[in-house]
Amino acid sequence: MDMEKEMFDIIHTSEFSIFSLSQLPHDDNSLLLGYEGKVKSFDGRTGKIIDLWEMHEQRVNTIDVHPGNSNLVATCSADGFVRIWDLRCLGKEQPKSIKEVAHNRAVQSAYFSPTGNGLVSTSTEDTIRIWGGPHFENLSIVKHNNKAAGRLSSFSAIWGWNDSYIFIGNIQRAIDVISTENNITTPLKSEYMTNVPCRFATHPYKEGLLACAGGGKLFLWTKM
Repeated sequence: MDMEKEMFDIIHTSEFSIFSLSQLPHDDNSLLLGYEGKVKSFDGRTGKIIDLWEMHEQRVNTIDVHPGNSNLVATCSADGFVRIWDLRCLGKEQPKSIKEVAHNRAVQSAYFSPTGNGLVSTSTEDTIRIWGGPHFENLSIVKHNNKAAGRLSSFSAIWGWNDSYIFIGNIQRAIDVISTENNITTPLKSEYMTNVPCRFATHPYKEGLLACAGGGKLFLWTKM
């Protein structure tokens, strides 16, 4: 989207469903697109797919680039796996991940923390898993009802502005704030939030400004 012209340009279309995408840091022209088991690297300058990797057996639900090392990418899938890849070491056939974690059911999201020292995943097994340590070997498991009812989007946990807190929606029309220090969950409630929040975004420059959306409505929270 060109903000000055208030116009969109279509840069890529596909006959197959695109379930996720991520933009490489410091490179406005490079996108990673998640399909049914595949991740494709798209170059906006040429308008072409330049790489394709078979990374999962089912749809790729999220793709996230490490904030400190753009060569590291985390993917998650409906096949129940979270995998971390080094883009410099991916072969055309049978690429190998440098880290793999299995869940008991489908994984809805997996995101690096702001420092890159943590990783959080959300699964339909009703858990939020938080990894830390140099090789993401330290694991904490937080029980959470991740089953969104009706036509709601699935719940996905995201990090706040540092590695201390995680935000995720609550079926009771609230936001659950999870402390990574002690795994204690604190709900945020408001009479103005009339829908179940399913999707979240933290403002990249204004710490404390949180947006969440659900059921066709957008809600903004500000830390006072």
